[in-house]
Amino acid sequence: VVYIGSGIHGNESSGGEASMVLLYHLAAGQGEAVEKVLSEMVILIDPMINPDGRSRFVQWVNGNRGKAATADLSDREHNEPWPGGRTNHYWFDMNRDMLPAALKETQHRLALYHDWKPQLVTDHHEMGSKSTFFFQPGIPTGNNPNTPKATLDLTARIAEFHAGELDRLGSLYFSAEVYDDFYYGKGSTYPDINGAVGILFEQASSRALRTIGTDGEMSYAFTIRNQFATMLSTLKAGHELRADLLANQRDFYLSVDNFYKDSSVKGYVFSLPEDPFLAEEFIRVLHRHQIKVFRAASDLRISGKIFRKDDSWLVPLKQPQGRLVKAMFEEVTEFRDTVFYDVSSWTMPHAYGLQFSELTDSPEKYIGAEFVAGNLAGRGEIRGGEASYAYILKWNIWGPGALYRILESGIAARAFSSEFEIGTGTDRVRFDGTSVMIPLQQKEASPEKVHVVIKDIAASYPVNIYAADSGITARGVYLGSGSARQVRKPGIALITGTGTNSRESGAAWYVLDEKMEIPVSLLDHDRLPGSDLSDYNCLVLPSGSYQSWTDKEIEKIGAWIRAGGTLIAIRDAVKWAISSGLVEEELVEEESLILDVPYSEVGKARTARRISGAIFETVLDNTHPLAFGLKKSLPVFRNHTAKLKPSKEPGANVALYGNDPLLSGYMHEEQEGKLDGTASIIARRSGSGSVILFLDDPNFRGHWWGNARIFLNAVFFGDAF
Repeated sequence: VVYIGSGIHGNESSGGEASMVLLYHLAAGQGEAVEKVLSEMVILIDPMINPDGRSRFVQWVNGNRGKAATADLSDREHNEPWPGGRTNHYWFDMNRDMLPAALKETQHRLALYHDWKPQLVTDHHEMGSKSTFFFQPGIPTGNNPNTPKATLDLTARIAEFHAGELDRLGSLYFSAEVYDDFYYGKGSTYPDINGAVGILFEQASSRALRTIGTDGEMSYAFTIRNQFATMLSTLKAGHELRADLLANQRDFYLSVDNFYKDSSVKGYVFSLPEDPFLAEEFIRVLHRHQIKVFRAASDLRISGKIFRKDDSWLVPLKQPQGRLVKAMFEEVTEFRDTVFYDVSSWTMPHAYGLQFSELTDSPEKYIGAEFVAGNLAGRGEIRGGEASYAYILKWNIWGPGALYRILESGIAARAFSSEFEIGTGTDRVRFDGTSVMIPLQQKEASPEKVHVVIKDIAASYPVNIYAADSGITARGVYLGSGSARQVRKPGIALITGTGTNSRESGAAWYVLDEKMEIPVSLLDHDRLPGSDLSDYNCLVLPSGSYQSWTDKEIEKIGAWIRAGGTLIAIRDAVKWAISSGLVEEELVEEESLILDVPYSEVGKARTARRISGAIFETVLDNTHPLAFGLKKSLPVFRNHTAKLKPSKEPGANVALYGNDPLLSGYMHEEQEGKLDGTASIIARRSGSGSVILFLDDPNFRGHWWGNARIFLNAVFFGDAF
């Protein structure tokens, strides 16, 4: 089975067009070459994985080109506006989502992939116009160690077929440079850990009908020709090497037992007692990859961590997808290469904030029944029947969506960030994290309406709601305590548009809109001067170039904050918020690195000193309203080298980097020790409002839910400290 994929980036259209040519070739072509391929192979063609990006790109190009095509790079056709056509509807780079499987497009693609289990998979992309044509293998030291050598050998053999076809055409090409084969979240690397051979193609892009390439003018037709040619060479390689490809996949899965015996790790156990619904969401990701998950048969204690059987799960390596399990769970800090095309770590349990441990002995004695994660919708529950005094929503990752629906219904709610218990005897319920109380007596709603809305919430969201028949608690503050703050309905403006980071703003939009169903106003940053900020109480700034905002605009934002607004600054926007005087904090001044290396190594040396994507441990102040009830340890994903000094304001440091904080991924030795004790999240009051600084993107690629919990808390409770 050969799977030919293209169009994962909407503006990389030559692969999609070549797919149409290939379809016609196979449908209309005659002769032995076509007939053999069709009779002895199954060919899957996925020509447009990203319809949103492609539509955006094609509409711009077709709407701005003339009848006579121009190669002038200053022409509008060649300069697509923000956010460009590369990304999907929520501005995600979809070629990073195969492991997280956060996006609907990817989830459907994975289902198709595992229905067919192809042996050869291709991904047709485009790169900068000032290049030629690339096909794998990539950089030899950039192969993931979990990829079997047989797969790498087949990749090299298949490359000869591509070279032969491009030689025939006289097209320039290269291999074993620039691109690595390390991160399994890319479309061309994911097959390598699933018993198949994945091949990446990169064609120098025209991005229009004509452009100026490496050797002068390059046409769109030329780029399609090269992509089509390598599709033909793929089919030829697939046909001639079909026995080897089938044997490679067979051996990949037959060797799982030997892989298991040779591995010092035999499986993994994980839990998230404070939010089992989020743990179950993680299990659904594992199931999308055909990974089997089991209930724990008994309590476990491993390396000082306690895993209770009622809220813990096991993932053994002894299963067909054992290698993929290892690749998703392992923490790696030693590497053959120091330059990464994408991230150097993606340990998935950290993204969900899970407690997890390796199992070094056989997990069979701990394994209970296989766990099947169903649809989380409608899994909520009202415990204690119909309340006569109030309902209490136990906060979890889906709490923000449920709470917004309550507030939207005109029902008031109050949030607690202190422990208390309700009930008597064995029916006592402890609330040790953020909780939201919805009293029956409302100014704007009748008790009957409250009952109806709460029942609807329990039927729509995976949340637990408890009935309280008195304002007296069994322990802790009473339900009418002044320590509980009235929750305001978020009115959110997300700054977008030219000059802002579309991927950060897209991830925030996705978390709020797609996952929580909370409306968000997308406010182009050049429209801020004419916008009425009083329409909003929460302003989210992703990384961006905000230098065009004058002192007048800065004072406008400052006055809005002091009047009660919450400003959430993410990554590079933290520096702007500080330099603009909106918050009195300091960044660590970066040292200029003097690179005493030969000219030929300067680029690689500079790249090696970056943090391209690694996971670090921070220590939470979990008494703070934004982190109340969470564990003390919070893994964060970092892909930058900026450092934020701890705040001198008491209680403002929500998350600080610990000592020796690297959990997984690559960090240059020059960076060692420099993160220790610096800040990741700071929350400051300013008048009646607040400024919340997230130095690390809490919504990274739409699946870092451990951090997104604090981002969502900031949206709802930014005025609660």
